[in-house]
Amino acid sequence: MTEPEGEPLEESPTPARAAHRSSVEADTPLPGWAMRALDEAQGLRARRCFADAIRKILPVLSGPQRAIEQLGGLCTSWERADHEKGQKHETDLGQATAELLQAREEAEICHGLEEELNAERRQREAAERRLLKHKDESCNLKAEVASARQRTDAWRVLKEEKDVELAGALQKVQECQREVTWLRRRSQVQDEALRENAQLKQQLRNMEAQRAAAPAGREEIVRQVAELECGPLRQCASQDRAVLRKKILVKWHPDKQPSSDHSALATQVMQELQNRPEWEM
Repeated sequence: MTEPEGEPLEESPTPARAAHRSSVEADTPLPGWAMRALDEAQGLRARRCFADAIRKILPVLSGPQRAIEQLGGLCTSWERADHEKGQKHETDLGQATAELLQAREEAEICHGLEEELNAERRQREAAERRLLKHKDESCNLKAEVASARQRTDAWRVLKEEKDVELAGALQKVQECQREVTWLRRRSQVQDEALRENAQLKQQLRNMEAQRAAAPAGREEIVRQVAELECGPLRQCASQDRAVLRKKILVKWHPDKQPSSDHSALATQVMQELQNRPEWEM
């Protein structure tokens, strides 16, 4: 407790005077109001209201008035100091409460931030799991694409081989078709040659019959044979004329005849054939 302000107290009485005064006061009985004041002071002290208890006792005390006033001033200063101390305590308490509330708000903010961080962490972990899943799917797709590419390459190689085989088969078919065409044409040529041979044999028989009936000259026979051989040349197409001439030349070649008489006749027929206009068409 701070010391109360005011004038300095008077000099304290001597011990003899104080003892004498105390003995006199002890022998003097207290009035009723003083006893009640002391009882009230006792109750205030029990309630820890010390300044009020001292004020209750002041009227009962006896002594210099200035000392009693100093004691009253001391109680007032004591109350003021307690009041200031209470106000300071309330101020400190309010400040501490405000700091506590601020700390609580900051703690709530930190808790919210922590929850947000946890949410972001969970989102990041989920994103990482999705990314890993996408990577696995991408690897699987790449493997499937590589496998499909290998199968495509294999099919391409097989197709190229089949194309080569097909081209070879088509070439063989074309060759077979050309050979069939050539054989068919050769067969036609042979059939025509057989028919012409049969006609010539018939003509020869007729000529022999005519010669037997009325002998004719050798030149006339050569002319008639040449005329008969040139008959097909007048009727055939221009692209088949060379083939027919070649057949006639082979047929009447002197070296192909069985005897010298036939060779001489064949020579005359060849000369007559080359002199006829049908031969040069």
